[in-house]
Amino acid sequence: MADRPLQSRRTIPKWVLYVCVVLSSWLISAYGVWYGAHHCPSDAGRGGAIAVALAFASLFVQRGSGVVTYKIVAEDFPRLQSELQTILESFRAAPAAKAGASGIDAIKKRVDGIFDQIKSNAASQTRQNWAIAASSIVGTLAWGFGDIMAQWLKTHFGW
Repeated sequence: MADRPLQSRRTIPKWVLYVCVVLSSWLISAYGVWYGAHHCPSDAGRGGAIAVALAFASLFVQRGSGVVTYKIVAEDFPRLQSELQTILESFRAAPAAKAGASGIDAIKKRVDGIFDQIKSNAASQTRQNWAIAASSIVGTLAWGFGDIMAQWLKTHFGW
């Protein structure tokens, strides 16, 4: 398992996708308010509705952290246990000096790789949570209060 990553290779880093979701949600919300101020204030919340839908789409389309964690536990840990058992048997069969220090090094690399995958997965999940929160909060506020914002802009700036 060490030779293939659990996450698929992407040409665009996930953080770029998260930034795009947040920015597009904010811009769509702002456009909805602007449109409502120029045309009909009651339509101003539609941009927010689209922004919230975009935030939820990004949530549901992303590969879940539960899947990655499950694969680590279901696939990597049993392999690691088997390799540890093999090394333990080699220690029992041969003197400690001959018992394959390279096997221990391989296990150490494997364990470090598993922990790196878990840390990377947790960091990605945290970034995704922040992006969804930022985009859905702004979108929800624009959805619920876009007409008020549009009316205020129309009154104070003559839009």
